[in-house]
Amino acid sequence: MAVRGEANYGFEQDAPASSNIQLKHVDKAENLTPESNRQKRIDDCGPACCSIKFLNRFRNPKWVLVFLSWAAFIQGFCINGLVNVVITTVEKRFSLQSTQTGIIASSYDIGSLIVMIPVAYLGGKLGANKPRWIACGLLILGLGSFVYTLPHFSTSSYTTRRDDDGESVELCGSNPTDEKCVGGTTGLSLYRFVFILGQLLHGAGAAPLITLGTTYLDENLDKATSALYIAIFQTWFVVGPALGYVVGGQLLSVHTDLTDSSGLTPHSSQWVGAWWPGFLVSCVMAIICSSILFFFPESLVEKDAEELSPTKSSKKFSLDKLPKYLVDLMSNATFLCVSIGQSMDSFAITGLSAFLPKFMEHQYSLSGGVAAQLVGLMAIPGGGGGTFLGGFIIKKLRLNRTKIILMCTLSQVAALVPIAITFVLYCDNLPYVGINHSKPEEITKSYFPVPPVSSSSRLISSCNIDCKCDEDNLDPVCGSDKLMYLSPCMAGCSAFSSNYNMTDCACVEGAGSVSRAKCENECGNLIPYIIVQFVGILLTFLASMPGVVATLRAVEHEQRSLALGLQSIISRLIGTIPGPVIFGYIVDQACLLWKPSCDGSRSCLVYNNKQMAYTLLGTCFGVKILSVLFYTLGIFASKRSKIKDEIDKPASVKKSTSK
Repeated sequence: MAVRGEANYGFEQDAPASSNIQLKHVDKAENLTPESNRQKRIDDCGPACCSIKFLNRFRNPKWVLVFLSWAAFIQGFCINGLVNVVITTVEKRFSLQSTQTGIIASSYDIGSLIVMIPVAYLGGKLGANKPRWIACGLLILGLGSFVYTLPHFSTSSYTTRRDDDGESVELCGSNPTDEKCVGGTTGLSLYRFVFILGQLLHGAGAAPLITLGTTYLDENLDKATSALYIAIFQTWFVVGPALGYVVGGQLLSVHTDLTDSSGLTPHSSQWVGAWWPGFLVSCVMAIICSSILFFFPESLVEKDAEELSPTKSSKKFSLDKLPKYLVDLMSNATFLCVSIGQSMDSFAITGLSAFLPKFMEHQYSLSGGVAAQLVGLMAIPGGGGGTFLGGFIIKKLRLNRTKIILMCTLSQVAALVPIAITFVLYCDNLPYVGINHSKPEEITKSYFPVPPVSSSSRLISSCNIDCKCDEDNLDPVCGSDKLMYLSPCMAGCSAFSSNYNMTDCACVEGAGSVSRAKCENECGNLIPYIIVQFVGILLTFLASMPGVVATLRAVEHEQRSLALGLQSIISRLIGTIPGPVIFGYIVDQACLLWKPSCDGSRSCLVYNNKQMAYTLLGTCFGVKILSVLFYTLGIFASKRSKIKDEIDKPASVKKSTSK
């Protein structure tokens, strides 16, 4: 069709049914006659102050989908990918507890919660330019990513405690000095407030994309096509985190100070990887994508020129209908049931997203980088495939609202099985001498024939009592006897063979050696766990896209942006905000040994694998049951709803009837 004298072929295939009208050029400044008032047109691309007509070739749903998907990728890559990948490393680097890092993760949702209602209502009003709202949000998100990197640049290089010889490990008889803290480690836990600020900016910046991106696609396409487009858009919210896990995992294999002379390996318990470069990348991508989205027009659907008059525009941003809309939505049983069902699911998803890499790291003796990459490799085909498949099924079968909610219910029921299996595939703890393993007395006596140790500490035994080890200087090592020792000194080691290995270790059988790495876990459950976890992710995200479509069809057309915003608030209040905090608390309760820091804070070094697995299993299973219950109630509510499911009605017709 012709738009402002130009052919817009990309728009023809995906436009609403009524968009095959031949349009005439209408200038904004032209004095309109009554006849021309009935003519329709589409805004040119460009900033608010002027039009840039040669950009109109990109003014179609396909290009909008491309850039919205890129924005969704950036949000997922940064927030749900990088943040979750590095959270365990940040916890170690800045001496935090899992509960505190859970608060950091939840701060994103708090930031979104603060701005969600004004963004959803004002940005969703007729006359509001949704792409520009999204563009402004991306700039704020980019600022949040920059703030998130500041703790790295404002602290000194990462070091461990050192002895008189300058070595980064403590050996038996090394006579450590009283000065245990070097490298500016005092007060590191206070940097959690900087991370919280960065996450608040992340949340505020992502709010327009989440609420307005979906409705912008929905109102510019017919209902059958919009489901597929929204599915593709939502899929990139999943692909972004998955690639964030992979890229972040690779970066964690590089030392945080980009050096190879630290004397540590990625398999060492003391290793801190490069957690910060990915956020600089996401900052740059957010700025570029924001600059592009700023040029898209308010709508891709033709509309009466009268709608663009200053008088009409000034009335579009009134708040007089907001209370009525909120009352309507809060009394909409279908909307509430679907929203709470999704919130229960979000509780488990956000909690696991933050702590699943840590779970795998400790259960299967993996490095943080490898664990993060494995999570990403499961999430890419599982989460992305499930999200896209959900939208494809709706389009292919042309499901109505009630059947869509039924689809959500069945997928959640099916997901209970892999969840139950997944966390039973735990591995026993590695044997830590003095924690969950006791050395036979005859081994220690053969090297240090002294009376039984009088010290009340369980970490001191007859083989290392003369070493005078600092019990706060924990640097776990793996002995040649396949046992873990909490430091080379506590293993009774007295000599170096390399930066990574110590020899002449009295507590190791045969006066063997130790290495600064974790012992290999011979559990054998890793591959079955990956397979079952992948199935669980696929089934969980199969309900993601249908839940969004069911929400859009359960409310009046003019309330859709507000409905998504209110649903996001509900999801955050009872799902994504408490989820990471409660999961972090659960993980903390499974800690067997805390590592103190110089400022009095502490982080966990050794976990009880069985307790961690079973408590996470019970929590995930419980919230999934609640999700099934509310989706089931949503089916009955949908059948009794007075709001018609307008699946076959074009977007432009619905728009005209809602004025």
